[in-house]
Amino acid sequence: MRRRAGAAVRAGRFAAPRAVRPWLVAVACLLLATAAVAVPSGATPRAVGDEVAFDGTVSGTGTFDGDQDCGLDVDVTQDATLTLAAGGEAQLHLAYCLAPFDPAVALTPTYDGTFTIAGDAGTVSGTLVGTVAAAAGPGATFATHLVLTASSGTGDLAGATGELTFDGAAGFGASTLEGTLAGSLTIGEPPATAPSTAPPTSGTLVGAVVPSSPPPPPGAAPVSGTPAFTG
Repeated sequence: MRRRAGAAVRAGRFAAPRAVRPWLVAVACLLLATAAVAVPSGATPRAVGDEVAFDGTVSGTGTFDGDQDCGLDVDVTQDATLTLAAGGEAQLHLAYCLAPFDPAVALTPTYDGTFTIAGDAGTVSGTLVGTVAAAAGPGATFATHLVLTASSGTGDLAGATGELTFDGAAGFGASTLEGTLAGSLTIGEPPATAPSTAPPTSGTLVGAVVPSSPPPPPGAAPVSGTPAFTG
């Protein structure tokens, strides 16, 4: 009998009891699932001083009737989806003024430009400058180059600074926007919260002491009373 048992062990035929096998399988599956959650791909850093990559593709639409006050110049507003190379999406909003196209000028500059990128982690916004080609290229689109400079953020992106570059093309009348966004932003210290200037509403009696009445003349009955507070 011992010889048979030894031979079985050497042959690897002894396994866990049948009642234990489902439990072992469940534990193994749980460990695998935990490992997958603990190391998500494309995790974005959030600590001060870390860099957050915004490389990705941009696809959206726009109009010449935007929310900028450009006077007689062209008012451009564009909204697009930014698909990040590291995974995930964000919404990109661009608004800027564009001087009328001049056939003698190859690139028309933008001015008074602003941008906002909004995602699950927060938002980042700032100013933009760039150029738009005066002549249409392939597919009746206009080559567009924009530099986005971040100056503020919210949520996990509070205090973010840096530059992002968009290169692509806009359709006639800014009807479409296709291209790529490249660059990264550095997470900074969030702006300090200004102390409240509102007067206290409870817990402390605030006001000026009102002097009591002058002392009575000699022989007069004393006047009782205490200082009053106003506020």
